[in-house]
Amino acid sequence: MATLLRNEPCPACGKRHHFTTTQGGVREGKEYAYVCPETGGRSRLRPHSDGENVGYAPFGAVVLRPQGTEPSSPAVSAVTEAAAD
Repeated sequence: MATLLRNEPCPACGKRHHFTTTQGGVREGKEYAYVCPETGGRSRLRPHSDGENVGYAPFGAVVLRPQGTEPSSPAVSAVTEAAAD
């Protein structure tokens, strides 16, 4: 089951994205690493609320990784997540 943060502001580009994780839930105050789809740069997100459990994340949702696990490029992340399913 995926966890989803809808329309959360992105610290890297300032736009809003859907963020998701398949590794446990998204928890308020916990720091997550990701690659911004707009800038291609690595960034960190500390949500102000818990994510919601969903069956599947929407297409294009940005994959979050718990702090300490560095994300790779968006293309590699998408392939890695697809292979894990």
